[in-house]
Amino acid sequence: MMAQGFGRYCLGVKPKPWDHAAGVLAVTEAGGKAGMLDGTPYRPGPAPEGVLLSAQSPELFDEMMARLDWLNRGADA
Repeated sequence: MMAQGFGRYCLGVKPKPWDHAAGVLAVTEAGGKAGMLDGTPYRPGPAPEGVLLSAQSPELFDEMMARLDWLNRGADA
């Protein structure tokens, strides 16, 4: 839905490749950016731990990473 303009960013918890791989591809092909909230890249394959962040642009991705940093710190506590 984000690739169609219905949202600026999206969070996914416990991402599974069959749930997110096509969406991440669509967002990145449309000029957006996706990655894990802890800073690691999203890779379709064995389900990564953590929170997936996708955003309409690399700039918005970086902004949301900074705004949501408290979520990542909370996971380490």
